Amino acid sequence: MKCFDFAKKTNFLTVVLALIIILDVSVVFSQGKPFIQELTGSNSSFAYPEIKLRLNNGSQTKSTRIAYLEWATIDLDPGYDAGAFPDFANFAIHSRLPNFADGLDFTIQALPILDDDYYSIPLSVYANQGSNLTFSAIISGDFPTQVYFYLEDVLANQVVDLNVEDYELDISTDMNGTGRFYLNVVKEMRQEVAIPEGWFYYSSYMNSNFPISEVFSTIHNSVHYVKDFNGEIYFPSWNYDGIGEIKVDESYMIKSNEESFLEVFGDKVSPDSVAINLVSGWNFVPYLRDSPANIEDVFSELIENNNLIIAKDYHGGIWMPDYSIDNLDSLYPGQGYIIKLNEPHEFYFLSNHDEY
Repeated sequence: MKCFDFAKKTNFLTVVLALIIILDVSVVFSQGKPFIQELTGSNSSFAYPEIKLRLNNGSQTKSTRIAYLEWATIDLDPGYDAGAFPDFANFAIHSRLPNFADGLDFTIQALPILDDDYYSIPLSVYANQGSNLTFSAIISGDFPTQVYFYLEDVLANQVVDLNVEDYELDISTDMNGTGRFYLNVVKEMRQEVAIPEGWFYYSSYMNSNFPISEVFSTIHNSVHYVKDFNGEIYFPSWNYDGIGEIKVDESYMIKSNEESFLEVFGDKVSPDSVAINLVSGWNFVPYLRDSPANIEDVFSELIENNNLIIAKDYHGGIWMPDYSIDNLDSLYPGQGYIIKLNEPHEFYFLSNHDEY
């Protein structure tokens, strides 16, 4: 058994946590004091989000767990990170600390909810030559933001989204540790938008820095045309792009021939850092937050100044504060809105970390 330079009071707990993988039990963490709850069918629960990364060789399945806790770090967390026992069958999968690829193997690792856009976790894989390996993942619990888990095979130059598919390969040599496989944990780097048939007002909180023809390339057969605030048009069937690069501080009118599903890739913006320069009269306004919010709360400063005349969404919802017409309740990610103002105004949304 490997030895750890932990405080004496955590040694027993670390060993007990390491037994979880052997006994097939689940972990429930409580701030300041971890404890174990046996997996008992419908009575089991996950107090915190986690990923259980599994490796199968056709006859056995081994796994390693990563739990996400607000107070954890990317370094060693005594009492939460559980070191691995040696596996004499030469078949195992473990994780290592993101900053210490040459360090210890862990069967359980506690990591913080992402502050940056991503981090990479080295994986220790032990398997015999000629094995057929399948990597898969069970992702449990509610993450505060959308998180994607990408398995990277640096030797084969492959990256697989474990949220949606497994990764299978044959190995021609024995594997005895790290260097080939990494689990890349990425904050939401894409936005998924459902585009209905007919008219739709579109916006995105992803700053893609791509022409609209590239952003809409996967659904171009479903789109009749797209128009921006200045009247410029993108006609995919005519191969005509008068819009060019999509701007995150604008929204767009779409006319679609059928329902479609658009994935927008890029850098997620901080909504409080993007100025929306509104003019007197009509405006196409994006919604840059990653969760819905009440329209009256969002536009409160415009209402207090008697500046907002009307706001409309794509399916006919209208909000007119002066006439108590309010069948438009909330603003939603992926949608754009048309508003009319009395005077120009520089507008900012609140941060995703703040509430209206």
